[in-house]
Amino acid sequence: MATSKLTKDYKPRVVFNENYGIGHPINDEYVSSLAGYLMARVRSSARPYHLKHPGVTDNGSKGKLVTITKEQMKQKVRECNGKSPDGTSIYFGPTAYLSNVKKAIAFGFMTKEENSRKPSTDRIDSSLKEYSSQNIQITTKKYNLGKSEDDVPSVSGVANVKIEIGKVNITLDAVTPQYLAAYTQSLAA
Repeated sequence: MATSKLTKDYKPRVVFNENYGIGHPINDEYVSSLAGYLMARVRSSARPYHLKHPGVTDNGSKGKLVTITKEQMKQKVRECNGKSPDGTSIYFGPTAYLSNVKKAIAFGFMTKEENSRKPSTDRIDSSLKEYSSQNIQITTKKYNLGKSEDDVPSVSGVANVKIEIGKVNITLDAVTPQYLAAYTQSLAA
């Protein structure tokens, strides 16, 4: 999916009409755009770990199977009724904002709170290595990331990690232990 260049003068072509529900026909074009965005995210997430993280060696992992179609994703978006499984309202912003969060926040198009409520595709049973219409639900980013410590490992109390290499200082934001280990290993090589 091609993302729009986000500038301070950006005007989205397709927007969610808040006066109607996500399943209302007036929002069909938005639902189609959102489904395309979510499908791109699913395909990216399904890739093997070593393809998602530069410097990590191939351990033979095949990634996850993607069997859900864009039409099925559109249906899932409509079925969620605008709510995450925990009851939180999902933020249906223009897909250019969802794809370019840092710029959207910097330009004032989106808040950090809205970012935490942006739509996310969650595998219901993470032990199944498949994104299928039976195994996904539409949630908020915050719900998806907080669902299980097994799905998203974290370092308690650490938001940033600072690494000094010679005279260069590097800050890594919100890193997982696995990523940090792989990153430092790649620096040593």
